[in-house]
Amino acid sequence: MPQNFDVVCLGGGVAGEAIAAGLQDSGLTLAVVERELVGGECPYWGCVPSKTLLRSGETLSEADRARVLAASRVEWTVDFPKVSERVLWMARNLDDSRPAAAMKATGAILFRGEGTLTDLHTVAVGGEQLIARRAVVIANGSTAAIPPIPGLDTVDFWTNRQAAIPRQLPTSLAILGGGAVGIELGQAFARLGSKVTVIEAGPTFLGREEPEAGAALRPHLEADGMMVMTGDPCIAVEQPLMGPSREGSAVVLRMKSGAAVRADRLLVATGRRPNVEAWGAIGLPQTERGWLKVDPATLEARPGIFGAGDVTGLGGFTHLAYYHGQVIARRLRGIDARADHTAVPRVTFTDPEIASVGLSEEAARARGIDVVVASADPADSARGYIHDFHRGALKLVADRDRGVLIGATLVTPRAGEIVGELVLAIKLGTPLKTLADLIHPFPAFNRVLGASLEALAEKAAPPAISQRGATQLEMTEVTMSSTHTIDEHAMQLPNAGTVDLKLEVVAIPVSNVDRAKAFYGSLGWTLDADFMIGDFRAVQLTPPGSPCSIHLVTTAVPGSAQGMFLVVSDMETARRELIARGADVSEVFHYDADHHAVPGVDSKLQSYGSYASFNDPDGNRWILQQVKTRLPGRGLSSDVATLTELLRDAETQHGEHGATAPNHHWSEWYAGYIIARERGKTSEDAVRAATLGITGARNLAQT
Repeated sequence: MPQNFDVVCLGGGVAGEAIAAGLQDSGLTLAVVERELVGGECPYWGCVPSKTLLRSGETLSEADRARVLAASRVEWTVDFPKVSERVLWMARNLDDSRPAAAMKATGAILFRGEGTLTDLHTVAVGGEQLIARRAVVIANGSTAAIPPIPGLDTVDFWTNRQAAIPRQLPTSLAILGGGAVGIELGQAFARLGSKVTVIEAGPTFLGREEPEAGAALRPHLEADGMMVMTGDPCIAVEQPLMGPSREGSAVVLRMKSGAAVRADRLLVATGRRPNVEAWGAIGLPQTERGWLKVDPATLEARPGIFGAGDVTGLGGFTHLAYYHGQVIARRLRGIDARADHTAVPRVTFTDPEIASVGLSEEAARARGIDVVVASADPADSARGYIHDFHRGALKLVADRDRGVLIGATLVTPRAGEIVGELVLAIKLGTPLKTLADLIHPFPAFNRVLGASLEALAEKAAPPAISQRGATQLEMTEVTMSSTHTIDEHAMQLPNAGTVDLKLEVVAIPVSNVDRAKAFYGSLGWTLDADFMIGDFRAVQLTPPGSPCSIHLVTTAVPGSAQGMFLVVSDMETARRELIARGADVSEVFHYDADHHAVPGVDSKLQSYGSYASFNDPDGNRWILQQVKTRLPGRGLSSDVATLTELLRDAETQHGEHGATAPNHHWSEWYAGYIIARERGKTSEDAVRAATLGITGARNLAQT
């Protein structure tokens, strides 16, 4: 008989664990289906055992370094059974009883077996039919991708699963694939005593990283005895004519160039593929490479179908999968959470480590960004000399126009810890001049960031404004007409119509002004102004019936304006109109007594109680707020007619008396004037109040 749940999660890896934790005490019932071990790939066959293996090799390398720094003689014998035992212990001896118990403690029901999505609401597992009333989450991860190389299926080879928890140390190891997995495991085995050859078909290894990263790491790998071959793909795999060697199952790899590589063990590390068998039959959208195609913000493939972690193709990282699970759990609780992939860090845990975040220089230029770059070598820092570190790299990439950091790559000890500062900077769009003013501790490795950030800020700084230019800016004054006066020279504003600048203006950061203008215009928002002042473009629009306008800017991070309120008097009418015009508006929600978002209209409060949301193309998020007792929009007046009259009156009075306060900002003057009028002042008294308030004198509007 079918079992009903609010949510069914296909996969009990880190995304499933995050969803279970996120839905605890929510009142929503959750079923989690796992065919292998709770926790997924990372703790058993991925991150945890592989980094433990790397740590063993790193310890031996550090001991070897003692010959230079501290000891006249250092000797050791590799005890591989000890290494293997510790790695397996760190992998929980492939026992998931504790994480399974932790998942069950959240209230989730765990089903073990091969789960298959048979329709948009049903998961079949072990003869059971699990029905999802509210949502299905696909979080069943990925599997090692095996390339179609002739002969590969005739030999015994490793994937990450066997290599991460090895029982024996191969005398020689050939690795197909020069990505993070291949390079990490290659260095680990090389330091433990294997002769390692990495074969990368592409022109560079670690191809996802900046080219400077591989160039800086190569000498370190070669010093460990590794051989890294690039640009010469393997075209065939064979068993040797003499049969397996006494050390293991020997293989011969034939290269396109005619070269041959012989090894006692082969590791295939040529990438990952989605576990599509569990959900591919029901017609869900897929990317060109077969990943589950989801909206990067909502993580929905279809309404009620979410994707999380590796299966989405958005990044094969444990920390990203956990983040996806957190976002989905919040959305299932009724919170309009959105995933932000702007600053997803990645670390290759070689020695030295490689840490990256954001865009590479090449990717940024491909997007048309005006790029500036700063580089340095952490080895040249005081800590580099103290640590006896040689040959590292630091590359910072910035957007000149916005004056913010957009990408970073480090090759240095502790890179995985250092990168956190840069992740936050990119996430928040912190101005370069602010980053350049940070104080880094001496003599830490992260101190190398200081000079590079200063150099980047200098490169991105706009040219100095001449004295005449500064005077012109000071005298610029926006008036509510189609003629703009600058330094006594009148200029007609093209395509501006009437410049109807409002009392209150909200800056909306966008990447493309024309696209944003078209989007908001399609929603029925009135174009108030579109004109140029030198290199500055002023584009301003107003929602229907609102005295509050928006100003489109490109000087801040696009999409960084989150949770802006747009007040409406009738939520359903506003939603219907916005949806009809092409906006993707969320369902209505409200908050309960514990401030948890709950679907539906708030029936207890008549005002300020119900919400919905929508995003613009840049990811800026608007919150519709139903307010029945106030004018739609954000204004000071009680009705449109009165406010319109006051604004017209303010325009007239400002034109007559503006000379008494020539240096003020127009919005401050208008605000002071309107407040004074609404408090019963005459036009003349309101002018005096606004003017004196700006110049710092006694504010007559308060008397």
